Amino acid sequence: MEMKDKKKDLENTINGVSDFMLNITVNGSGGVHGEILHCESKETKYFRSLMEIILLINGKLDGVKFQQSTNQIRSWGLHKVPSSQKEDSVL
Repeated sequence: MEMKDKKKDLENTINGVSDFMLNITVNGSGGVHGEILHCESKETKYFRSLMEIILLINGKLDGVKFQQSTNQIRSWGLHKVPSSQKEDSVL
């Protein structure tokens, strides 16, 4: 089913601001591409990687005010290990 046909189906459903529909194609080398549809606004964007999907969704949700902040992307935090623990962990 084409994304255009799916847009017609959305008219008969209730969709929230955080609802998306994805049309993903996997190529022979394991990469992905496709399109993402924001159900509420019916806006479609095309992507060429999984990272791009994440960034598109996060970008759309940045303007949405949730009761709890659930649209935060985790990051790698740097934690300092006390020098006493470093010596204990060395074999």
